[in-house]
Amino acid sequence: VNYAAGLSPYADKGKCGLPEIFDPPEELERKVWELARLVWQSSSVVFHTGAGISTASGIPDFRDKLAELHGNMFVEECAKCKTQYVRDTVVGTMGLKATGRLCTVAKARGLRACRGELRDTILDWEDSLPDRDLALADEASRNADLSITLGTSLQIRPSGNLPLATKRRGGRLVIVNLQPTKHVGV
Repeated sequence: VNYAAGLSPYADKGKCGLPEIFDPPEELERKVWELARLVWQSSSVVFHTGAGISTASGIPDFRDKLAELHGNMFVEECAKCKTQYVRDTVVGTMGLKATGRLCTVAKARGLRACRGELRDTILDWEDSLPDRDLALADEASRNADLSITLGTSLQIRPSGNLPLATKRRGGRLVIVNLQPTKHVGV
């Protein structure tokens, strides 16, 4: 699935297609041990992930502590009752579009199903970030003593600046990305 190709054209996507840089094995091992030490010493860790990190990569879906600022390719949401459905496969649309399925959640007292239109949760360039998720991410970033970014260039605001909230309050910032980022980590 090509996430970027599914989005509408946009002039300020940031720099795409930058060369990937791989550390030599011994350097990578040293960095992994340092990251493990930082995690072990921290009481509150926040992960900021890019579009390439998802449940498809084998990371469990911790929905109770998750703020998905740009959506999830495996999640549909009912436009009526806001119930979310996590799917085993990619939903198939992007840009908060109807997926062609209807909500099956039963209404109160066992009455008929909600039948609201299901939509994907992937934001396109012109879509605003969800207020609730942005507030959760901001609060978690401010309260963390370690922010770890995985697979993101941190180019798009405001989400790209969230990890800096940890650093501004005396915490550590670790950036794990194969391409250069606009921020500097530990």
